[in-house]
Amino acid sequence: VGNLETRISKLLREFEEQLTVALIAVVFILLAADVRLAEVASLGWGGALIVAVLIFVIRPLGVLACTTHSELSGRERIFLALIAPRGIVAAAVASLFAAFMAESGEPGGSELRALVFLTIVGTVVFSGVAAPLLATLLGVRAPARDGVVILGAEDLALALGGLLRDAGAAVVFIDSNPQHCRSAEGLGFRSVCGNALEARALAQAGLQRARAVVGLTANGEVNSLFAREASHEYDVPETYVALTPARRVPEAMLERHGTLSAFDGPKDVERWNVRLRHGRARLARFAFETGPSLEPLGDGEDRWIFLLRVRGGGWQIEHRGLEARPSDEALVAIAS
Repeated sequence: VGNLETRISKLLREFEEQLTVALIAVVFILLAADVRLAEVASLGWGGALIVAVLIFVIRPLGVLACTTHSELSGRERIFLALIAPRGIVAAAVASLFAAFMAESGEPGGSELRALVFLTIVGTVVFSGVAAPLLATLLGVRAPARDGVVILGAEDLALALGGLLRDAGAAVVFIDSNPQHCRSAEGLGFRSVCGNALEARALAQAGLQRARAVVGLTANGEVNSLFAREASHEYDVPETYVALTPARRVPEAMLERHGTLSAFDGPKDVERWNVRLRHGRARLARFAFETGPSLEPLGDGEDRWIFLLRVRGGGWQIEHRGLEARPSDEALVAIAS
């Protein structure tokens, strides 16, 4: 019943994962609270040998056998064999048996409980120390942060997302408007429909793997809150906020949180959405020679908007203070 696909099955799975983490933490605390260090020390080298055999022989053999004919590669199977088994159920059951043995007067109950605790400690220490090194040696480390999460899925955001995708970035949109989300998905993007200030929406967007986030709604305050949440809770290294001339967020406030002002200055996001939607703006690419030359783009400041900078095979979201280099290329939206 719990695995049935329902309208809220995805939310249930997320809740179950969070509940599992909480319950596992409780199990560890209860096991540790009932063990004395003297009991662990009394196991001596024999106890350490049993733990080593469990971690390096019995568990790996079990995992390798269970993953035979699976879709995992050989390197992934080896990594799982050495790291993945935690023995939560076995530890809890063994601890329960130890309690029954102690109550009935059978010998060995305290030793069994101490051995369970020693196994948990050995597993945690080995996994914590060895996992990063093993992942590197086996080539199974998660890819570096390379994605971009954009708040808002209207026309200007979709244009920026298309340029980022062409530059090789994985782009995800967050928007509370289902129609905007459908528009993004129709262009082949992944979208999350929900409140960008809620933890569930941020987790679904994959901020833990994002290199940058861009707050690109017409509300500068919401953009700023979104960027701050991404930086503080998910350690996203690059956060950008689109500022509007009418509702300016003080740039000093952004600087305190390490957030940059997106594009080449405050822009009327709604106006650019309308221009792009009705074909009254076009995207252009030009190369800097000795720096940016804005004169050919028009007489008014709002006639253009610098979106993306391509530099040395990589990309950089345009922002205030980004200096130009002769080899740079700028991707710009120009009002027609």
